Amino acid sequence: SNCGGVEAPLCYLKANITSQSLDLCKVSGIKNASLIPPKFVTLPVGSILPQGWLKQQLGIQAAGLSGHLPLFWADIEKSSWIGGNADGGLHERTPYWLNGFIPLAYQLNDTKLIAMVEKYIFYILAHQTDSGWLGLDDQQNG
Repeated sequence: SNCGGVEAPLCYLKANITSQSLDLCKVSGIKNASLIPPKFVTLPVGSILPQGWLKQQLGIQAAGLSGHLPLFWADIEKSSWIGGNADGGLHERTPYWLNGFIPLAYQLNDTKLIAMVEKYIFYILAHQTDSGWLGLDDQQNG
């Protein structure tokens, strides 16, 4: 394919079932012939899934602390992010946990873990302020 006068190679992604041909100009937004096409292209979500040793390690993580944290740690279980007050003004624990837990749940495609994720995400999005703010506003809520 031609990218602003520069010949750009096509990229073939090996997805789970079918291969996709991507035009690097469209993916990278290259519009200037003086720019070199990127060597790597962002892969679509779900195009790579864990297998073998990695999947086993993620399963261990899910069966351990990551998958059980909201079942026993009040700072997560009753976080201000889901209407509680157990985190005592430190509102960072739940987002940090979710930052790792969301990809874990979806990479494993574990319905129980995804249900835990959805409990938090649906509540957080349902309580977004009119200005777009997510979570407590420490300026207004202390």
